[in-house]
Amino acid sequence: MPYSEATQEAVSSAPLASEVVRRTKRATLSTGSWELKELVCDAENGFQVVRAWAKDGRCRPFSSHRHASVEILVVLSGKLGVTIGNELCVIEAPGCFMIQPGMPHAVAPLDRETQILGILSPPDEGLHTERP
Repeated sequence: MPYSEATQEAVSSAPLASEVVRRTKRATLSTGSWELKELVCDAENGFQVVRAWAKDGRCRPFSSHRHASVEILVVLSGKLGVTIGNELCVIEAPGCFMIQPGMPHAVAPLDRETQILGILSPPDEGLHTERP
């Protein structure tokens, strides 16, 4: 199903995930109240697994971003807020949520215990945490 014109404009203006994260000295990525670490990247088989956890209790989101990948978010503990457009979905552990390629979204830990796995296919090179 093709995107509407408004959705296409939002998709093209949302930054890539790599544009809203920063590298830490611990070889992780950080944004908002999140810290992230790549667990597995298998380019040959086309998938990547990233672990993310709440680094504080302020519930600041991984701001609106997009991936060229399908992203499946698996909530291991706590609660996750996923915002797509003006719609907020709350997913409690154990739970999961799928985001289509190119769809702008923001994700926020809704409590200090929130931990998630992000499974991306194909891998998002901007989320590699190993130093080159």
